[in-house]
Amino acid sequence: MAAQEMRGYLARVPGSAQAPIDDAELTGVINWILHEFNSETLPPNFVDLTVEEVARARRVILADPNKYRETYWRGY
Repeated sequence: MAAQEMRGYLARVPGSAQAPIDDAELTGVINWILHEFNSETLPPNFVDLTVEEVARARRVILADPNKYRETYWRGY
């Protein structure tokens, strides 16, 4: 989550973007996952994703998740 581009990615992957829940619920799920399973790797200044951020990102279709990950998560 140190890369800004990855914040929106979490709302854009197919399992998130097409989930039959609203933006607020998806935001809660993503933030829960980040804290529950990644708390030790989150940057100290990490700020939870906002509903607005998730809503904006979710509406941009991610045609090739693997290419996006390769581009922005190369060092992870």
